Amino acid sequence: MARSRSRSPVIALLAAIVLACLAGAVSAATPTVIVPESGLAALPAGLSAKCRAALSSPIASCDEDALFFTPNPAKLCGTKCLDDINAFLDTAKSQCAGDLAKLYPTSLHPDALANYLRRSFAASCAASDSANCEVTISARLKAANLPATADVAAVPKSTLCTDCVSKLMAVASQYPLPNGNDATEKRVEAQVDSVCSGKYAALSVKNSAAAAGLSTSHVLTGAAVVVGLSNLL
Repeated sequence: MARSRSRSPVIALLAAIVLACLAGAVSAATPTVIVPESGLAALPAGLSAKCRAALSSPIASCDEDALFFTPNPAKLCGTKCLDDINAFLDTAKSQCAGDLAKLYPTSLHPDALANYLRRSFAASCAASDSANCEVTISARLKAANLPATADVAAVPKSTLCTDCVSKLMAVASQYPLPNGNDATEKRVEAQVDSVCSGKYAALSVKNSAAAAGLSTSHVLTGAAVVVGLSNLL
């Protein structure tokens, strides 16, 4: 991508929210580029030229900052971004068909890219009562002023046990990422479920139906992603 991102796949969904607490003014729209020119040398050896070209082509209507770093639904959700994501993924899948063994198990494998990009878009545009969830939770986390050593229990219930968190968790379950830390996710899931008890479970059931009919247990998967506390992961 145009910016260096070292975050674990496990926290990809809400890493943008945590970073947004420290972000300044949003820059002009910049198309998303999965593999910028500066990153071509780091691609797996022997990758075909057509696959390299596909992975480095821009996703024109998707502002990179809004998709991955700073919640900004106005720049993303009313645009052709999702159409361009799907077109990019179709091209990558076609042009890299002969390179899948070289790309596995990296995050550049077409299946991994599909979940990563669609998860980022769905999370960026998730809303509750017409309010964007990433914007809402970003503001609440910033207001809470949590220390770096905080755990799930330190997150105010008014932020953690909400419709927005449940919706973002449903997104995480619908688009699983590779190399996730299952043990950590399950530990945080248990913490969230304990803190939010019945109210959380009820929200999970409701929003699981909105996210492709997922079961409650599947919605709970990925709770660590939704909480967005990088020190937990």
